[in-house]
Amino acid sequence: MAGDTKPVQFPMSAAAYAMLKKRAKHLGLSTGKLVENLLAAMELRLQRAYAAAHIDETQVSEKSDKLMIEAILIGDGEGWADNWENTKMAQYLSFIRKDILEDASHNATWRPKIHIADDDAEKDD
Repeated sequence: MAGDTKPVQFPMSAAAYAMLKKRAKHLGLSTGKLVENLLAAMELRLQRAYAAAHIDETQVSEKSDKLMIEAILIGDGEGWADNWENTKMAQYLSFIRKDILEDASHNATWRPKIHIADDDAEKDD
């Protein structure tokens, strides 16, 4: 497991980084493992959004991922958070579905294996 670990850096606000460190410490995780878990959670939400929009995995592309992640974030901002039955969210998903089905370029995107990462798992390897 440690062999596929890569140190990364990316810019973020000092306040966001402080909160990230605080949350990771509270959960007993490294900041990297917390970020992995947050990504896994987003990927799971993305899969649920595709299922709600009746989009098959073969129809998924980088463009559709961008549209669907935007829909999830807009839904969060509007208070629809993962409520795929919400009328406005369902309408938004139908527009995205139409756009995805009309898109001829289906560039497959990376699909992670979704799991909860913890620091103890790496220690066992």
